[in-house]
Amino acid sequence: MAQFKPKRWQVEDRCGLCNVEFSLMNTRHHCRSCGRSVCGKHSRNKVIVPTSLSKVPQRVCDKCYPNLETNGRMAEIQEKARDGRRKRLEEITGRGMERTTMMNPGESCDEMENVRRGIDA
Repeated sequence: MAQFKPKRWQVEDRCGLCNVEFSLMNTRHHCRSCGRSVCGKHSRNKVIVPTSLSKVPQRVCDKCYPNLETNGRMAEIQEKARDGRRKRLEEITGRGMERTTMMNPGESCDEMENVRRGIDA
């Protein structure tokens, strides 16, 4: 797991992306990835930030979002693949265990070997 290292928030009077001045109507937001001060127009996206301890999507600037969003999708795809493999393994071993526990004590070791081969196939 990546070590959590919070970014220092930049405190600027203007948006770090479009240079518009902050005011009561145009408030400052901080990108949770890079710490940049940005206007609402340039911080509309939320994504899970890998360097954060939070699993809740957080506000990020338009400059950081494309990379974080792509990485987030890849992590999600990898996690789903892992879950699919885990589920399949449980199904296979679960069936094997059911078959093993259903066997009578008098059944041959050959039958056990056939069950094992079925699991490994």
